Amino acid sequence: MAKVNGTAPAVHTDELWGGPRWIENAGHVPVWVETKQEYWALLNKTGHRMKGQQESGTGPQRDPADLPKAAPMAAADLSPLSYDEATLFFASGAVWKNLGLREALACEICFGLGRHPGMRVIQGSNSISVRCRCGERSYIGPRGTTDLPTRLANTTRVLGDSTSGLLYDAHGQPAKLPTILLLPEETKILQQYQRVLRARRWDPRVFCIGCWNGRTTEGNQAALSITQNAVTITCRCRIRISGPSSY
Repeated sequence: MAKVNGTAPAVHTDELWGGPRWIENAGHVPVWVETKQEYWALLNKTGHRMKGQQESGTGPQRDPADLPKAAPMAAADLSPLSYDEATLFFASGAVWKNLGLREALACEICFGLGRHPGMRVIQGSNSISVRCRCGERSYIGPRGTTDLPTRLANTTRVLGDSTSGLLYDAHGQPAKLPTILLLPEETKILQQYQRVLRARRWDPRVFCIGCWNGRTTEGNQAALSITQNAVTITCRCRIRISGPSSY
């Protein structure tokens, strides 16, 4: 969790590390998990432990009827990208660049079916293509148009947009890190972009250019939380959080 000095709020979230996903190796069928409580409940039900966990148990026993059930595997949405969806891909890319981040997308449906979930995004001046093992979704603007945004207006930062904050590890030990306050436009773009990704069953992962070790394996990405109220991104070297004017 992150606690930011000054005007930015403290953040306490139950959202699963890295965002909601299918948990594939806890049983015979994948289970869709969105929160840490649901994750611990799944481990409790199956008798598993989180890798590296030293405790012999997974918490209080739970009635299996209270635990989340596996979500049905829906067919992939292969409809073409709309102009609004394409615009959000370009705009979110500009936000990631402003924040010193790099994004990698994963397809939840591919993961649930045992295929490699990696996705490829190809952008042109007026087109975008998003591909995974399910197929391709694309948008191509009318010939001669270049109206998809490659940068954002009004995103110049001032001294008040930066502060410092505390990042707590799993043992409750704080570390003071530089903190960037997202501008209202950036927060709004990422919230709208997250809604598009959830509708398409795509999972975003982001990596900090400053501290990323070059590998996309679990644990090397920044922790990303995008809700209707706030955006929080934490890595080893800094905190990025939506400013108070975004609430």
